[in-house]
Amino acid sequence: MSATQQTVAMPTFLHLPRHVRERIYRLHLTYDAPIDFAQHLQIVQVGSFQHGDEYLPSLLRLSKTLEQEAAPFYYKENQFCFMESQSVSNFVAGIPKRFRTLIRSLSVTWDEHTRSASYDFDAIRKLNGLQELDICVNEKAMVQKQLRARNLHQRFAWGSDNPTSQQCLIILRYPSMSTLLKIGPIATVRFLEKTRPSGSKSGGPMPGGVLETQVAPKLMGRGVTAKSVSKSTSTDKHFPFLSLSPEIRNEIYELVLCFDGQLKPSFRPPLSLSKLAIKKGVVPPNSVLELLCVNHQVHCEAMSIFYNRNSFEFEWTTHLHAFLASIGPGRQKHIRDLKLHYFDVKSGGIGQIDLTYPMLKKLTGLRKLHVIMHGDLARKVITRYWQPNFTFINKANPVNICGMKTLFELRGVTDICVSDTKLEEKMEIIRKASAYPDFQKCSLEWAYTKVSSALAHFNFALAAAQSGIVCAEILEDDQWHTKDSFPVIEGRQISPEL
Repeated sequence: MSATQQTVAMPTFLHLPRHVRERIYRLHLTYDAPIDFAQHLQIVQVGSFQHGDEYLPSLLRLSKTLEQEAAPFYYKENQFCFMESQSVSNFVAGIPKRFRTLIRSLSVTWDEHTRSASYDFDAIRKLNGLQELDICVNEKAMVQKQLRARNLHQRFAWGSDNPTSQQCLIILRYPSMSTLLKIGPIATVRFLEKTRPSGSKSGGPMPGGVLETQVAPKLMGRGVTAKSVSKSTSTDKHFPFLSLSPEIRNEIYELVLCFDGQLKPSFRPPLSLSKLAIKKGVVPPNSVLELLCVNHQVHCEAMSIFYNRNSFEFEWTTHLHAFLASIGPGRQKHIRDLKLHYFDVKSGGIGQIDLTYPMLKKLTGLRKLHVIMHGDLARKVITRYWQPNFTFINKANPVNICGMKTLFELRGVTDICVSDTKLEEKMEIIRKASAYPDFQKCSLEWAYTKVSSALAHFNFALAAAQSGIVCAEILEDDQWHTKDSFPVIEGRQISPEL
């Protein structure tokens, strides 16, 4: 080479025009289909020898300039989809912190059987640039799982029962829910059906359920601050709610305060907060009863609608006692519909039923009362292994069940009934027998049929007592249920089936 000849540098990849380089990045790093965790591990070559601790796509490891230019194409323009538990937390842990803000779209599966969802949601919180989050769930299975764990009296099959709107609120207590609610703000949050390995769909959010109507809006609207809300001025006009007609106000009260199915009052807020979680920015949701605190007029108008139009169900006697003691006589008189699950525990010779059922007499507006026992009467049917063909029902008198005599002191209840779920299950089987109802006396089938008839007669006497006609013989004779003819009530004698 002559001295006059100048050395010409070889052109490199970076000498290409920017739009050409970006097209190459997009062809090499973007994918049409969502990237799952296994594909991501292959792309970043996890398991192969690399210099340093970072796992990145091969193109990003060539130089710092290429890394800065190409990283947004992989992390920002792809959707990452994870169907297994802990995949999200492992994915985020393997991403360099400088790239976590680039991720825009993420799809995760929240399996109702996993216990590590909180780790995944905690990892998602670190993706500050996330704009689209899809969560695949089976909301109905999650609600039923919580109901089964909470309720010892009711049984919820996997697909046969439809929880009420109030029961669906229990999903706010689902494990990891409090961690999920800390995520945000995210522009788009969707709850979708779960995808099986075969490709078919299952589950999904319940139409109009808590996930769609409460959780998703909270995740998307958490970014609204006081600065973004326009301040009201003296010229702003307030909504004249009390200027509306009473009929319209009552319709609004009903929409807010009336619910389908049974309401189960609870002093526990409906969310999965630990004792210290409230210090981390998660606050309990507001109650619809806060409407009663607006002013005195709204309180007087709305209070009766809530307690009068709703049906209340109590699974435990202590819940009923605490509820009646807390609301006071002003609200007690408006209660019309109660369903009570019978449960009695004695301490110091005094049972919970003895303390609680007399409080029912304060409910002067009560018109419907159903008491559900779960084997308390059926267990009074006694058999001896040395006398398999002889069954004792002497103690199976419904009146002698603790608290039943107190029900005869109530007045004005037009629909009152006491039932036993275990006894009903026995009778469903017995009625299918070919010998029904002509069973041998003192046999087990005869005993259950006799006790079932006695309970029906007891309910008839209980209904008559609501109008002041009390059958003294039923209350005083401990063995009336064993006789061939039951006591006469209202001039009528109801004979047992046997």
